[in-house]
Amino acid sequence: MSPKILLALFFLFIYHSSFSQVVSPIKWGKVNPKDLAMTAYDRDTTAEAVVLTDFGSLNVVEEGNRFKYIFKHHKRIKILHRNAENEANIVIPYRKGERIYNIKGQTISPDGTVTPIGSKDVFVEDVHEYLKLKKFSLPNVQVGSVIEYKYEKKSEAIVTLEEWYFQGKYPVRYSEFNVSIHKILEYTFLFQGKEKTEDSEEVDGLIEIDKGKFVMRNAPALKEEAFITTMDNYRARLHFQLSKIWWRKQPPETFMSTWPELVSELYHHNSFGKQYRFKRNFSKAWAELEPLIIGQSKQEQIKTIYEFVQQKLTWNNFYSRYTKGTLNDAYKEGAANIADINLLLVGLLREAGIKANPMLCGLRSDGIPMEEYPIIDQFSYVLAYVEEGDTPLLLDASSDYFPMGFVRTNALNYKGWVVDYKNARWEKITPQKSEDIFWAGITLDKEGKLNGKMKIRSSGYSAINERIKHKKSSGKHWQKRLEKQIPDLKIETINFKDETNIEKPYSAEVDFVWKGASQNVGNFLYISPIIYTNFKENPFKLEERLYPVEIPYPIKEQLILNLTIPEGYEVDALPDLIHTTFPNKDASFRYLAEVVGNQITLTCKIQINRLVYESHEYPALKGLFDTIVEALNEPIVLKKK
Repeated sequence: MSPKILLALFFLFIYHSSFSQVVSPIKWGKVNPKDLAMTAYDRDTTAEAVVLTDFGSLNVVEEGNRFKYIFKHHKRIKILHRNAENEANIVIPYRKGERIYNIKGQTISPDGTVTPIGSKDVFVEDVHEYLKLKKFSLPNVQVGSVIEYKYEKKSEAIVTLEEWYFQGKYPVRYSEFNVSIHKILEYTFLFQGKEKTEDSEEVDGLIEIDKGKFVMRNAPALKEEAFITTMDNYRARLHFQLSKIWWRKQPPETFMSTWPELVSELYHHNSFGKQYRFKRNFSKAWAELEPLIIGQSKQEQIKTIYEFVQQKLTWNNFYSRYTKGTLNDAYKEGAANIADINLLLVGLLREAGIKANPMLCGLRSDGIPMEEYPIIDQFSYVLAYVEEGDTPLLLDASSDYFPMGFVRTNALNYKGWVVDYKNARWEKITPQKSEDIFWAGITLDKEGKLNGKMKIRSSGYSAINERIKHKKSSGKHWQKRLEKQIPDLKIETINFKDETNIEKPYSAEVDFVWKGASQNVGNFLYISPIIYTNFKENPFKLEERLYPVEIPYPIKEQLILNLTIPEGYEVDALPDLIHTTFPNKDASFRYLAEVVGNQITLTCKIQINRLVYESHEYPALKGLFDTIVEALNEPIVLKKK
């Protein structure tokens, strides 16, 4: 079946059962000789690997008045190309309090030789205080090998169980997941995919569900390409959320609440609502801030408070919807998580009399948030939602590079939930734009050498990205970019302006010499004069795309080129005028070349205004970028008079 059907279709089921013994569909080390001899996967001959079997089981059981789940995972993969050999590098994440054990791994060579891992080959990496990784590499992997590994995981975090993914970057021949839940527990599971029914015309790529057993056969690969939030939005998968515990002779305890109940819970939470609602929890910051905002207008106060938090707190690279301690603790320490930073911002704004509330959102990398179910785990980011004036303002003080109104790209996840006690609601997250203007004035001599100057002006998200790269490279990033696109271009000087002033565009000016700018063929000079563009290549490589194109923010690029042609030459051919656009100007491209005297002027404008393009629009979008790349690489032809 086409994976087009597997686009974020959510269904709700309630399931609970008593413990049952599950029989694995594969035996450790017993590999079918046909799989060892396989050189290509018949259902996808381009596949660099195929998951032969992916088997998992999850049992939620009771031990001494406490519940835990035991997750078992056994995966077997056939390596068909050297590009897939990194599948032998296994990483198993687990949280604080969880245990990973009974790890086994081995490589079966095409001749049947078995090479196992040893206990000393497994390493532990501490990511942060709440997350660790078990890591190991399967040995002696080569094209034709079959690799397999298995492990068990024990956890008492039963509110949200292990997710199961039926699809990935490689095709999956067989995937099975078995779930067994203690009889007094009730779970909701959210199923993304398409279920096999009696009316189904095919079995491949459909989920078969039978009493806690979920099976998918012959699932196609999902190949990641440019401009996608996360492939998890389109992979067939299961997500489990505890809804109730039916205690013996007691009323049931509810875990999956309603949205109004969730508002109340967060409003009174020690690490959320109480932090920004009570001044005692951020009194140290307020004492230092208050003298700075006396006599200011509301808009001036918002800016002062925003910049104050930016300067006082540094993000520690940890996402969270809850503060680590009190906001006073975060203020004193200086390094803080996302919730610490933006809840402090909310608290200070509210104390100044400005209407502000937290907005919870999920990360783009975690998938599109669901409005249907009040699942708190889908939120891992906090923003400040300010309603002062005619237009609400979204603030994120977690970076010194963000002007007001800009948030991290990973938080641009379409919508967020405003935790307003009296009016909690979903609101759109409307991103600011990204814009680049590249101007070049160049002179071509008779030998085909270009001398010129290029001016760069970046604003919006592009300016944020430029400043980050500028700092990391000590201003060398533009030199590296130009040398990468044009290896024989020599930069003579490069100067920057407003590289640290986030209120203004980021600007640069480059003087250069390009010796190999043209080809001399008889009486003709062929020159491709575009010095730099963000679209030197088409970002869309696939002929067909089975999921939407998702762009984080509007994109605009303008190129302006003034070329002085050498004495004794005249224009023989110029690129044609191009003006192509999507309906409603959702995306457009305009390219114009003109001659006035001995000057050639090229102007180019690329705009991407709409952020989501469905899969059926992909051919047109890919075609637009094919046109852009072709036009920007088309030469100007000069001939001797």
